[in-house]
Amino acid sequence: MRIIMFKKLLNSLKAQKVSYSGVVKHNEQNYEWAIEDYNKAIELNPKFAIAYYNRGLVKQTQQDYEWAIEDYDKAIELNPKFAMAYYNKWLVKHTQQEYEWAIGDYDKAIELNPKLAIAYYNKGKINFYFERYEWAIEDYDKAIKLDSTDFAAYSSRGESKYHLEDYEWAIEDYDKALYINPNNDSDYYNRGLVKQTQQDYQWAIEDYNKAIELNKTNFKAYYNRWKLYLDLKDYKNTIKDFNIAIKINSKDIEIMGAYYNRGMAKDGLKDYKWAIEDYDKAIALDPKNIWISELKKAKKISKEKEQKKSLS
Repeated sequence: MRIIMFKKLLNSLKAQKVSYSGVVKHNEQNYEWAIEDYNKAIELNPKFAIAYYNRGLVKQTQQDYEWAIEDYDKAIELNPKFAMAYYNKWLVKHTQQEYEWAIGDYDKAIELNPKLAIAYYNKGKINFYFERYEWAIEDYDKAIKLDSTDFAAYSSRGESKYHLEDYEWAIEDYDKALYINPNNDSDYYNRGLVKQTQQDYQWAIEDYNKAIELNKTNFKAYYNRWKLYLDLKDYKNTIKDFNIAIKINSKDIEIMGAYYNRGMAKDGLKDYKWAIEDYDKAIALDPKNIWISELKKAKKISKEKEQKKSLS
């Protein structure tokens, strides 16, 4: 009996050593060798929950999601209070867009570890996805209470408040996020979007300027800034922003509207010939779009203006 117990203890110690070797190899991105170490650790100690969990992490990294979930489930079976196993199982389900199923795993992770701020944050992201903005805000509130330095939680809460048309509080959250992380171009863009909605155009442009300064490829910042320039009849800057944006993303569905807007800007500059060309490009991109009648109408007006211009 004592020999059997000693052998189990020895195997358990060996399993821990081999499992640690797997962690090292995982960190070195030697994934196949890491899995081999975890396999050996599990063979030595089939009740070693952490080895299953760590093997699940490797498989998750390799995007082998089905097997990752199986390992997390085994880790949970062996240790029903393994909060991080529930958490990472949720992450896999989130990746696979199984959002409603994922919430159950997050709730369990939170039940086991009520101070797991990231669990509240990610649960909030799911509720936001399903447009349950009030619930999302409650989750972000809890995440922020646990970690007041989490700028992403402030950003996400601001986005939820924006969708609830609670604009002043949304701006306050973006202000807090930017105070913590002043180099996040997305937060400048989103705050600009709120200000644009409030018709505070100059401050919106300032935020889009900052977003672009931080990220020269921020397509949405260019897109919304040129729409503001167009509304303000600043046609030269409208065209300038469009020309940059089209180089960044020539396949986006919004590009049709972009050609339409540039056409309007060229029309404003009395450059009717080129305005017509942009309207033609917009029509060719999506001939069945609901805005086609507006495009054709704009094209017709520009043609009439061009004819008058050539006769004068």
